[in-house]
Amino acid sequence: MPTRAERNIRIGAALAGVVILAAAVITERSIARLVNDVEWVQHTQQVIDGIDKLEGQTIRREAAGRVYQITGDPYFLERYRRLAIDVHESVEGLVKLTRDNAAQQQRLDQLQSLLDQREVLPHLKGQAAVQESRNLPVVQDAPLTAAFDALTGQLRGEEEELLSKRRTEEAASIRLTYIVLGLLAVLLAALLTATYTVAWRALVTRRHALARSGFLNLELERTNATLEVKRAEAYHANQLKSQFLANMSHELRTPLNAISGFSELMAEELAGPLNEKQKRFVGHIRQAAKHLLQLINDVLDLSKIEAGELRLEVAPLDPAPVLGEVASAMAALAREKAIELRTECEADLLVRADARRLKQILYNLLSNALKFTPESGRVDVKVWRNGDQIRFEVSDTGPGISLDDQRIIFDEFRQAAAAANGVKEGTGLGLAISKRLVERQGGQIEVESNVGQGSLFRFWLPMAEASAASATEDSATPPAVLSASAPSRAAGEESRKAPLVLVVDNDADARELIKSVLEGAGYAVATSDSSAGAVQAMKARKPDLITLDLLMPDGHGFGTLYELRSAYKEKLPPVIIVSVVEDRATGFALGATDYLLKPVSRDELLSTIGKYLPPAKAAVLVVDDDPAVLDMAREVFAEPWVTVYLAATGKQGLEVVTSQHIDAIVLDLIMPEMNGFEFLSALRRNESLRHIPVSVLTSRDLSKNEFQILQNQATKVFHKHEEWRPKLVAEIERALGRNISEGISAP
Repeated sequence: MPTRAERNIRIGAALAGVVILAAAVITERSIARLVNDVEWVQHTQQVIDGIDKLEGQTIRREAAGRVYQITGDPYFLERYRRLAIDVHESVEGLVKLTRDNAAQQQRLDQLQSLLDQREVLPHLKGQAAVQESRNLPVVQDAPLTAAFDALTGQLRGEEEELLSKRRTEEAASIRLTYIVLGLLAVLLAALLTATYTVAWRALVTRRHALARSGFLNLELERTNATLEVKRAEAYHANQLKSQFLANMSHELRTPLNAISGFSELMAEELAGPLNEKQKRFVGHIRQAAKHLLQLINDVLDLSKIEAGELRLEVAPLDPAPVLGEVASAMAALAREKAIELRTECEADLLVRADARRLKQILYNLLSNALKFTPESGRVDVKVWRNGDQIRFEVSDTGPGISLDDQRIIFDEFRQAAAAANGVKEGTGLGLAISKRLVERQGGQIEVESNVGQGSLFRFWLPMAEASAASATEDSATPPAVLSASAPSRAAGEESRKAPLVLVVDNDADARELIKSVLEGAGYAVATSDSSAGAVQAMKARKPDLITLDLLMPDGHGFGTLYELRSAYKEKLPPVIIVSVVEDRATGFALGATDYLLKPVSRDELLSTIGKYLPPAKAAVLVVDDDPAVLDMAREVFAEPWVTVYLAATGKQGLEVVTSQHIDAIVLDLIMPEMNGFEFLSALRRNESLRHIPVSVLTSRDLSKNEFQILQNQATKVFHKHEEWRPKLVAEIERALGRNISEGISAP
């Protein structure tokens, strides 16, 4: 609200404006009137000048005519004629100038008549008439001259009177204008003086007020400076926190990768059999590692979102496969709690989203729904089109969420108290991350719930056009994937039965873990702990596929990838990055075929590598006349990469080994037609088959001589009356591993 001084200043300024406007109007009108008076004065002066000019022309005309009569000189005749024309024009000019004055018009008519009467020479026509005019008497008509002078005098007199009157009016107008302008100037000066006085007083008052508030302003500036420092410190601390979380997550992923991987191998009893208690302990380890990995991923995602460093690969995609994959992953949890899990996805949908982040959002919502829904409940997932949006809904029959909890449920580290229902698992980050991921992709998320009536989480993302999806599919495939098959071997190169994978990682545990998984799946493995070693191994071993870590002691893994890509170009085999560092965009730009983030599960590693390099099949021949042993062998070696051949006699076994490629043999000694010793003798005599490792499994008590024969011709001997199964499995795996990787070692 303006102060009193400000109001007075505004009023004074307004009055000054009014005075200036009035002065402008009066000045404009005075100037217009003055211009009019000046024009009338000039007009009157023109009439007087015209009368004087007419008198002179008349006198000169009469003089020229009389001189001609006296002298007969043609020059004066011509002059007479020109002056007669000038007199006529002067009269017409006076008529035009005085057309608004009837009295003057009447006098001019009389004047024209007198001029006609005062013609000294008649209107001559022809030379004879001119000669005749010379005989006219030269006379002076005094009455006509007196009448002419009287008329011109009257014309001049009236015009001079008008001129005097109009000059008087002109002077009066000028004086009035000066007086009015003077009064307005005085009034304006008074107003400006008053306004200046008020403004000065207001300025003095404000200065006093500012002087009184100077201390407060100084304190405010100090407070602002302190707040700015605190803000900078907080920003720096937040940056350090984000960097710390990112570094710590990377540091934690490395040992967690070993814990998850080796515990998975132990759970699958690839390192030997476990009793029930050991299996239970290993299960606890795997569950804890999985929970820790989820926590690390959530914290890292949140820190990236807060720092604005989260990269999204938004592209048109069909949500149905994503939903199916998430539902398949959560099906086991639903079965454990007897929860009915139903999914419904409208056909022919395309959504603009990051496939991995969309999967993460659905996983968070669906896992929460299954976690908090009691046994024998129901969880529904629906996806449909709504205008230019694709909507996702996850509903459950859980305990519901109160209104108070709904206000905080999307905040970090916050969980709904009522909905938890005793469930302690979780960090309170899943929904917070989901909300930010949805919003980063141009959508929104919301919740509807009533306590005791379940919950419904709904989010929507922009719909994508089919043409955009087609273009994205054409351009999004990395060049390395299009030529991801293993390069062909040069002629004369030593053949090998198993495809070779080069594992490049500076961490010994990680190398051992990947090596164990791959060798167990039928791959040959070479390893390297440095970038230089990777380049040497690529040159010497020519692997069929490379797994590459980015954290190397002698440089960054991206540098190694660039060097390999530059050196081998299209001959470079598929390169799969397996690292704790997540930078997919750079990896694919440099030519990586695929990207896995540690810790990576055995199934994920094998399925990813299998897309570009299927494992070699290993063949095991079991020769035994006991059907129970054959059935047990079929179960023991039931691996995707192992083909099991069964033979009931030595003769059948020999037929199989000569017609099929066999990597290892399990042989009984007591069989009809051809016993085990005869089989071994025939096998070792064949140059192409003698290298096959043979494990003897028999119930026969061997003599010293038989035992020596088997020592020379068999790899191992197992007795059926002992605990032979785990030992035999270990020996066959060892034999297959040795046979597959024969001649291959780490550089």
